[in-house]
Parts: sequence; structure tokens; C-alpha cells
Amino acid sequence: MLKNRGLNCLLLALTGVAATNIEDETIHSALRIRETLSRFQSLAFHNHEFFKYLKTIDTLIIDEILMVSKTLFSFISDMFSVIQQ
Repeated sequence: MLKNRGLNCLLLALTGVAATNIEDETIHSALRIRETLSRFQSLAFHNHEFFKYLKTIDTLIIDEILMVSKTLFSFISDMFSVIQQ
């Protein structure tokens, strides 16, 4: 429905099982996020083509959002704030 409105959507899930159920990718895989001992990192800031792709995303939909930690959610929010500037 959102694609019919011309919006570029990214549908994600936290776990592999949930991603399989929605026939899409996990948050970590799609956004190329990895967790270190102290924080999250994304390749979005090291790969220009991937950064440009993420800049085209209008809507991010996360299945089972309640399972996403506040730290990961904040990281994703901050990441897209920088990308969309």
C-alpha cells in the first residue's frame, strides 16, 4: 500500500524467524549493523553507495518492534537522522 503511494519502504525484523515470516531481512543484515562491546556500528557511513541507498528510504517498518532494545532503536533513529540531513 505504501509503495502504491510512491514511498520507498524498508521492512525489517529483529530475528531471523520474524524476517522469514515477513519475507524480508533482519535489522542487522539490512542496515549492516554490528554490535561491539560498547556500541553499535553501521557500514552505512563507510560505503557511499549504501549510504545513498539508505537516503532514498522514506519509511522504515520494523516487525515486532517491542523486541528491539532502546539502545538499538536509538542507534537506528540517530543513524537515519544523519543520513536524511
